[in-house]
Parts: sequence; C-alpha cells; structure tokens
Amino acid sequence: MKKLNISIFMAFLVLLTFTISPILAAKNTWNIEYTFEGSLYDMDSEITGRGGGQMTLILSGKVTGAPDYIYTKTVVDEPTNYGYGEGNGYVYEEDGELYLVMYFTETHVEGIASYTEERSRWYSPQPTFNGKLEVTWWDDGSIESLNVQLSPSKVEKADREGTISGTYTYSTTETLYKEIDGEWVQEGDTMIIAEGVETFEESYDEANILIQFQGKMNSKGGPPLKGTLELWDVVSANYKFGYGEFGPYMISIYQSVS
Repeated sequence: MKKLNISIFMAFLVLLTFTISPILAAKNTWNIEYTFEGSLYDMDSEITGRGGGQMTLILSGKVTGAPDYIYTKTVVDEPTNYGYGEGNGYVYEEDGELYLVMYFTETHVEGIASYTEERSRWYSPQPTFNGKLEVTWWDDGSIESLNVQLSPSKVEKADREGTISGTYTYSTTETLYKEIDGEWVQEGDTMIIAEGVETFEESYDEANILIQFQGKMNSKGGPPLKGTLELWDVVSANYKFGYGEFGPYMISIYQSVS
C-alpha cells in the first residue's frame, strides 16, 4: 500500500491573542525577523504547467517612530465566542485504486472575558522590509528563489491582560474518498471519531501584531511582480499565518511551531 501524507489548513476565526517577541519592545524602533513556511500557487498553471510548490519566506525589517493612533479600553464580562477548524489526511493505494482519508477538527469556545487592552497603529511610511522567497515546485522538484521588497501600509500592535472562563467544545471527523475518473467521491458516511466538552477558567497576558504589506518580488532576470501580503504572528498559540498575491502567484502561509 502506497501512502502519502497531506495537510490542509482550513481558515480559522479566533479571539486575536498573539504574542510578539521581546525585541519588539524597543522604544520607537522594532527590529523584526521572520521565517514563514507555506505554499505558493501558480494561478497561470494552464500556461506554465506548474500548479504550485512548498515555499519558505525569510523577511526582515523594522518599524520606527511613535504610533499614529493609540486606543485603550477596559471591558468587564464581555461575551466571548470563537472557533477554528483544521483538516489533514493522507492518500493511499489499494488493489490499484486510490483512496483519500480526511480528518477535520472543529473547536469552539464560548464564555465570558474581562480585560484591559491597548492598541497601537502605524499608518505613516515605514522602512522597506527585504527578504527572499524560495519555492520548491511540486511538479518537477525544481527550486526557484525570488527577492522580496515589501513596504508596510499598516502595522497594529495590541496588548491585552485579563481573565476568561467558559466551555471548550471539540469534534474530529473522518471521511473516506475514492478517486473515480479523476475526482474524489465520498465513500460511506462521515464518522465522528472524537468529541468532548470541557469547562475552563484562566488568566492571560498577551499581545499581538499584524503587518499589512504592499510591494514586489522577482526572480533573477524576471520582471517584478507587484502585490500585497498580510502576516500574523500567533506566537502564544505557536502559530503563524498569512496570505498574499503577487502577479500570478498566490501565497498561503500556515505554520505551527511545536
């Protein structure tokens, strides 16, 4: 039996509780270095023959000056309701037939939160972030490097300290598909293989940062590809994600750090 592991990130909506590294605390200057893992998709694949590839984006820069906007608030007993979903699975071959087993996990949190929050935003021009994007194309295994130059159009930093209590609900399902005439067709019913409900109460002290970019990237000798990129660093949840589009390339970042 031939088996190939695959992983698919399903977009999630969460209470934004991200943590930034201590280096960001420097007054009026943040030196930032990121390494992101994800995928790059060629939206002109019918022309180029390349569907996409695994990518690494290394990016560094800094944010300078006082924020253009600062907002603080204190909230008591605010209803909290958020959740996320994530899927993964594997493909295997049996008796000359291809099968796909997919697992999908959904979690949901509902409760009450009390907290004090401060948000700072920068809209004024900032120094350019420079870096390199390297992609390994899935079709032939070739490697391509692109230089990246991005200018922040918005930076937001939020610090939040408070308490939260409520219920945590989770459910994991398993679905089997069979390849028929190039399409995945579901075999049987979707089964619930794990589920539960837990109550919780905890204190937290967190921060988050979001950077929205516009800029360009290009390979050696190639034309510059203009586009936009939005990045989140969810350090408190050991997670980073982002998305963007440059010319025919669509970027999807999904990185969980163990």
